[in-house]
Amino acid sequence: MRRILTGLLAVMLLGSAAAQQGDESEAATEPVAPPTRTLTCQAAAPAWAGLCYIETTVATLGTVELLIGIEARAVLNPDPTGSIAGYVTVAWWEAWGGLWLDVRLPEIVPPIGVSDWIRLGFTARF
Repeated sequence: MRRILTGLLAVMLLGSAAAQQGDESEAATEPVAPPTRTLTCQAAAPAWAGLCYIETTVATLGTVELLIGIEARAVLNPDPTGSIAGYVTVAWWEAWGGLWLDVRLPEIVPPIGVSDWIRLGFTARF
């Protein structure tokens, strides 16, 4: 299972790097497109918890994006636990920020450990 997850993450990262490479002369004349893949990581103390999330855009319709992603979470204190799960995300972006909804989909990556089924959040830009 770990080999499959590692392979999937490697393919997503390599695809991102390949998409960003291009002819240097074209890069000087064309505007830079926003990345289609993002990697977000965070850590917390004193629980010594870590979380990384990689996601890629599947479709965009105006200000609405559909993304798929994989989340890996580890908590070291007081009881070591962890989880890996696949998510589909619908996000709506405006100049002020955006709203997003994550839904866990076992079809993307069979979940390992206990992870959230659904999450709702916002991002503010200022």
